[in-house]
Amino acid sequence: MNSMPWRSNIVACYFSTDMIGKYRKCVMDLFDTLATIHSLECIASKDCLMTDDPLDGKKPAAWSIFDIVYVRSTPRTTISRLKFEKMIQAIFDREDGDDSKEYLVCPMLQSGLKKFPYPKKD
Repeated sequence: MNSMPWRSNIVACYFSTDMIGKYRKCVMDLFDTLATIHSLECIASKDCLMTDDPLDGKKPAAWSIFDIVYVRSTPRTTISRLKFEKMIQAIFDREDGDDSKEYLVCPMLQSGLKKFPYPKKD
């Protein structure tokens, strides 16, 4: 697939430290697998802390830890950004009314990409 380059940030939010141990490896392994299958570049930033005001970064909100998975296309990528994000939503979708969520995985709004750029390689 030879189309315009694209980026997507996926947020994986865990609602307790127990849930990090229970789900993080599975979530990260899935992204590694999807990156391999679809020829994507993928880097994770772990243990980010949610704040009430993302611009000031000083006030911790309700206890929540999240990871950001930075994803970008390559010249060999075989999926569009829209299809990739829809696939992520379908994989991690929960039934309506399910209030037992222990984690949440969803694409970040495209407007958030400037605040969270793809990490530079060392």
